[in-house]
Amino acid sequence: MPMTDRIVTYLGFARKMGKLKAGMALEKSLDEGDVVLLLLFPAISDKNRDKLLRREKGVQTIVMPDIDFARLGLQPCKALGVTDEGLAKAIVKTYEIKEVPDERQEK
Repeated sequence: MPMTDRIVTYLGFARKMGKLKAGMALEKSLDEGDVVLLLLFPAISDKNRDKLLRREKGVQTIVMPDIDFARLGLQPCKALGVTDEGLAKAIVKTYEIKEVPDERQEK
């Protein structure tokens, strides 16, 4: 399973648990210190990125490739926040793993 598919799966869990924030809810959660992981997408403008980063107060931030927001039941957005620590760790771990080709398939 590609990295982005795994991350979309984790984001889906976060959404179902009510632990995924976007838009004004994201800004409010950042101000309150509830966001554990901030995900920025390519469509975000420099102005909006800087605005969110000023609010993030030490939150881990990842610049993500575009994902299929429809799979999450969301409209395309420029940033998402995850407020669950376990899911945030899983997303970061998945993001950092480089897919290693399976040597058995090459033979």
